Amino acid sequence: MFSKAVHNSEVMKSAILFFILTVSVSFTGCGQDVSVSPQKLYGNDADYFIALRELENGNEKEAARLFTKCSATGSYYAARRSTEELTKLGDVQDRIAACRALLKKYTDEDAMLIAAREYESDEEFSKIIVMTDGIDMMRSADELVRIRLTAMSKRNDSRFEDAAYAWYTSDAFSEQMYKLYCETVTDDTAADDTPDSGDGIDIMAVRRKIINFRVDVYQRNYHAAYEKLQEVRSLTGRAGTVPLTAQIVSDMGKACLYGSSNNIQNARVFNDIANSSDKADREIIYNAWFYAGRLYNNVDNSYTTASSRFKYAMEAAITDAQYDNALWYLLNSSLRFSTDETLNVLAKYCGTWHDAGYFDDFFELLMPLMLSEARWSDFRKVWKIVDGHASDEVTAKYAYIYGRLVQEKLAKPADPEKDAEEAFTRALTSGTDTYYKILAAGQLNLDDAATETVMGSTKINTDFKQNEDVERLLTGYAAFGLPEKIYEEWQY
Repeated sequence: MFSKAVHNSEVMKSAILFFILTVSVSFTGCGQDVSVSPQKLYGNDADYFIALRELENGNEKEAARLFTKCSATGSYYAARRSTEELTKLGDVQDRIAACRALLKKYTDEDAMLIAAREYESDEEFSKIIVMTDGIDMMRSADELVRIRLTAMSKRNDSRFEDAAYAWYTSDAFSEQMYKLYCETVTDDTAADDTPDSGDGIDIMAVRRKIINFRVDVYQRNYHAAYEKLQEVRSLTGRAGTVPLTAQIVSDMGKACLYGSSNNIQNARVFNDIANSSDKADREIIYNAWFYAGRLYNNVDNSYTTASSRFKYAMEAAITDAQYDNALWYLLNSSLRFSTDETLNVLAKYCGTWHDAGYFDDFFELLMPLMLSEARWSDFRKVWKIVDGHASDEVTAKYAYIYGRLVQEKLAKPADPEKDAEEAFTRALTSGTDTYYKILAAGQLNLDDAATETVMGSTKINTDFKQNEDVERLLTGYAAFGLPEKIYEEWQY
């Protein structure tokens, strides 16, 4: 495996490119020279692919020999995969030795995770603690963090409780967090011999209450979580025992949304959190305003209040994704108020979002609403407002429909023929969506040659950088009859 960001983007892009190349080859009859055997074509890397086939046939000894050979002589990815496979073969001592070799050759966290899995299986907890001492537990892969914390718990490491609680409350509750919870966290009421904080407060008991609350939300036991809300609020407030975190606020929001119908009362809790939090705690403030907006949005005739909270959340957003999420809810909330308000919000904010495709489903909701209200000319308005901001697919769709409305004499511009032609011409550049390209080409009476040119004018990602080493790995899997391994690479 590789680091998350690099591995996922490179392998997925290469897998897509591989698919395109495969399809192209199937239609053109061109490709690799079939007279050249895969062994010759892939050279030293062939040992890795043949070793995988040997494993399938139960020949572990021969597979280990070939993996060892390729680990020393193969290209980067084949050599790395071979080194990783060796950590799964032989007895305990063989596997541990292979882990040491892996860590000596590759120093990233992906190699560390493979070794950590083996060490955990062999109950080599001290090795795990030493190996993972330098990781950033707030940023590293969940499984690696969980394995480290499990090892610390098994070795009664004095750092465990503080480190585990910080992890539990720092991010969205995950499968790996739940696994650690099942292994190490006791019930709220369980006896505990941990010393208190010095003022009679049992810190460990308080932490368990917070963690158990998060587990209830994770398991979607929202009513149970909501019953704990006031206690959680008192334990994490300004005079609380433990700090309030953005993730605790988020879980409080989910408990209120799905575990209670007291929307106004609950929304005020989040108003208070947002207004009383330190201005530096922007993520807490964002979540508080966001969930206040969600709760007010569930109350009739509360659009003005809900929309103001979503706008506050947008102002507090730290990431592009947070901003877009709050704006998405603002736009969808406006649909319930009036179409005029929606168009006003759209005009004001469409130039500020970051991921155009994130809003595609909003436009799917807006379209039938406009049709049901006979707002024919507003299709042009939306098209013009969002052109350059929304996805090409959305813009082309609204442009095409406006053109058809003009043809049907429902929309009545000053120059119908000119407006319709302009709309259909815009619909020709609809990104990857061929449907509106074909329809627009038909309305413009394009000949076959022109239509073919339009259909082949899909935008190309000019930022894509071809990685021939990754492609060699993927095509190797196909050449040696191991297509299922391509999907495994994509999953990492």
